[in-house]
Amino acid sequence: NHVGDWGTQFGMLIAHMAREHPDFLDSPPPISDLQKFYKAAKVRFDEDETFKHEAHVNVVNLQAGDPACRKAWKIVCEASRNEFSKVYKRLHIELDEVGESFYNPYIPAVVSSLEMQGQVVLEGGAKLIWPAQSKHSIPLIVVKSDGGFNYDSTDLAAVWYRTCELKAEWVIYVVDAGQGPHFDLVFDAAVNAGWTTLNTRLQHVQFGLVCGEDGKRFRTRSGEVVRLVDLLDEAKSRMLANFRARQASAIAAAAGAEAAEAAAEGAEGEGGEDGEGYVNSGAPQMDDAELEHAAEVLGYAAVKYADLKSNRLSNYIFNYERMLSTQGNTAVYLLYAHARICSIMDKSGVDMAALKTARTPIKLEHPAEVAFGTAIAQFGDKVEEVLRDLQPHMICEYLYDTCSKLNAFVRECRVINVPESPSRLMLCAAGLAVMRQCFELLGMDWLERI
Repeated sequence: NHVGDWGTQFGMLIAHMAREHPDFLDSPPPISDLQKFYKAAKVRFDEDETFKHEAHVNVVNLQAGDPACRKAWKIVCEASRNEFSKVYKRLHIELDEVGESFYNPYIPAVVSSLEMQGQVVLEGGAKLIWPAQSKHSIPLIVVKSDGGFNYDSTDLAAVWYRTCELKAEWVIYVVDAGQGPHFDLVFDAAVNAGWTTLNTRLQHVQFGLVCGEDGKRFRTRSGEVVRLVDLLDEAKSRMLANFRARQASAIAAAAGAEAAEAAAEGAEGEGGEDGEGYVNSGAPQMDDAELEHAAEVLGYAAVKYADLKSNRLSNYIFNYERMLSTQGNTAVYLLYAHARICSIMDKSGVDMAALKTARTPIKLEHPAEVAFGTAIAQFGDKVEEVLRDLQPHMICEYLYDTCSKLNAFVRECRVINVPESPSRLMLCAAGLAVMRQCFELLGMDWLERI
């Protein structure tokens, strides 16, 4: 994970720490709210020229290895990691942290190499690079006029390390669209320096903004930046409340539900969807631990899926009601469909391992079977498209289409206790395997019952 653990903002935070906690070298302060600490430092930085100068000096000293600056920097970095870990834990993410600071020791040699190649020019005391093929009217600043390094310096060292040391053939930068010109310059400089080959692929994967209902950048009512951990927790909380209300309703109407289920057993298909696309999985009774886990899986998946289902270049409106809906193209709808097919296979009582060992053939005769089977067969092609264009929403569209055809299949074709059962159960198993692979690609967990 290329974390931003270097640069001007850290010079600012170090200066603020020195002002607020002058004894930090002997008594490191606990920074429980890093966002609050950063905001206070930013106010000083914007309003106090003396403080701003201190921050810039700290950046140079930090890069030079000053012990006091390094200690303050480590305190802030650890506070950041504690905040990151809350998100990583919820999303089951494990990352190797290789932040901007990792590349600092390589910067002088990289700049020297670029100077020897004749790429660097001196203007106003700063060292600049103007890539010949660039379409932009701005340069890369590899060394500032005060002798310090910056974002440009770090990214040049990083691309050198990745292409020349790691021998990476494909490097993907997932950064917001506003950084497009910067990466164009970095990539052009890397090509001109001879760090790449004809097989090297340096790619900036841009993404749009998450917006509120007003179409503007998503913020809290007080104008604060919304933290991802808070979005995840709120989605889980809403899902849990939904489950508890649904379970209470199911208990109250137990007699009616049993009668409806008995009637459904006599229908042609296996049930599962009404005219609006709502998936009905039967609302099994769960204990508190199961409810908590189910709410976590669906709540977190809902936030992830809402982010990934749109073209990554487009802005999208963040709305809990839509993303947690059981209708339409949502993670909740998809996970209910997954639970539905698990329920059918479980109720069949058939030994699926034996069916697979016997290489039971799948016969696609009913139009709904053909449509579902055809969708399953397209999985490999869809993955290739995503690899080519780096557009995760293509997998989302495919998964939603496949689940819709699955629901049509189990609605129109009886799976259990019919002559076609072996073939149709194998078709269900194939669909389940593809759905789970899609969930894994999207970073979503799944449930076998909801």
